[in-house]
Amino acid sequence: MSTYTNLFKNKIVVLATFIGAALLLFSPSTNRIFLSDDYCTLNNIVANKSVWLETFFRPVGDLTLLWTYTLAGWDPFYFYLV
Repeated sequence: MSTYTNLFKNKIVVLATFIGAALLLFSPSTNRIFLSDDYCTLNNIVANKSVWLETFFRPVGDLTLLWTYTLAGWDPFYFYLV
């Protein structure tokens, strides 16, 4: 095999190892409830039907919360996956 193929396989193994370790380490948190700041932000997004809040705006975080809520509703499991 070429050096390029071996390097690519090594990178895939490292990536799979990190993903597996992350899933193993964070799997206990998937059955938890919302944290206070997440709940307040999500509640504002749902109540106002908009991510544009005058007081506090985190564009990437708020959009992620909105999209996850749109796809999964109020189930905290999916929010912890993201």
